Amino acid sequence: GTANKIVFPAAILQPPFYNARSYPAVANYARIGMVMGHELTHGFDDEGRNFDPHGQLNAWWSDAVTATFDKNAKCLADQYSTFPIVSVDGHTVLGHLNGQLTLGENIADNGGLKLAYLAYQRAKKANKAIAQDLGTDDAKLYFTAFAQGWCQKRSDGNAILRKNTDPHSPGKWRVHGPLYNSQTFADTFQCPIGSPMNPSKKCVIW
Repeated sequence: GTANKIVFPAAILQPPFYNARSYPAVANYARIGMVMGHELTHGFDDEGRNFDPHGQLNAWWSDAVTATFDKNAKCLADQYSTFPIVSVDGHTVLGHLNGQLTLGENIADNGGLKLAYLAYQRAKKANKAIAQDLGTDDAKLYFTAFAQGWCQKRSDGNAILRKNTDPHSPGKWRVHGPLYNSQTFADTFQCPIGSPMNPSKKCVIW
């Protein structure tokens, strides 16, 4: 039968997503924790929301919740559709993201970043030792470690192909998109409202 579960193969428990020996806990939360939060959020994205806890196709949300979700999801799709895909040399715009094609993954990226941060804060409250020697900069390290985990090298041809077929956004926008929508990130780095990394209009679903 079917089970309502997520499986993380052992092979993902290695750099750049996880390293128990050399990464501080906050970096592991920012990377493998974010991936785990991402997968959890898929249960509540534009597709997962249609399935109940038993895996049955079942509209279990109220009309009000559905309407709010649809409004916020449109905000996110429209936002990501403005993100350009630029050539490796930086001189040519190859196109823009398809915010509808990538919607489910973008919802999961935004939700995963937030969930993992909340999980880290809860863990730190229970065990202050995991944040020792990091001082008050652990939030900055969280977001920095998250961003570094999505470094990417690709060709222009690959970027064009994936623009039309890949439900995931390119690495750059898997970082920038969730950070644009994170008030915690803006507060942590003191980004002025309306600055490039702290747009006044944010698209928040969860």
